[in-house]
Amino acid sequence: MADNKRRTALFLASRSGYHDVVEVLITLGRIPLESTDWYGSTALFAAVRNGHADVVELLLAAGAMAFQVQDGFGRTLTWWARRTGNSGVLQLLVQHAKRTGSSIHDDLNPIGTISIPFSHESAWCDACTLSISDSSVCYCKLCDGGDFDLCAECFSIGIRCRNCMHVLLSRT
Repeated sequence: MADNKRRTALFLASRSGYHDVVEVLITLGRIPLESTDWYGSTALFAAVRNGHADVVELLLAAGAMAFQVQDGFGRTLTWWARRTGNSGVLQLLVQHAKRTGSSIHDDLNPIGTISIPFSHESAWCDACTLSISDSSVCYCKLCDGGDFDLCAECFSIGIRCRNCMHVLLSRT
């Protein structure tokens, strides 16, 4: 089962940092760890982007693919770990690469990006899943009942809602 963005319960629990829920879902084994959403992201990407080190550790231990993979934005897990500034998540990825003999892409550091700390209360970008402030939101009043939000960064790189005929509005 997945939502209209092809996001599974595992993806959403990973994005929100629900360690216990992720652990149960992994144990049940009904959701493939490599399931991707509309934007080519796995549960591991969602956990890394939002700085949930304990969930990242669970997913890696369960066998989630960590390297030689890019999301639909062309970015790797290490790029996102650097983007969010969470050294603990980056360290987990580096340690996992050493244990498995994997190589890590030497991604360029993200430039000019500002991370908003993960918050259950704030809006979140429907593309990259990061928490966003109300002042930097574009939204589609038709998709998802008017609850389709994009951060300014995703909008600036050309991400739009799933219907290219829709016009995105600014919440500012």
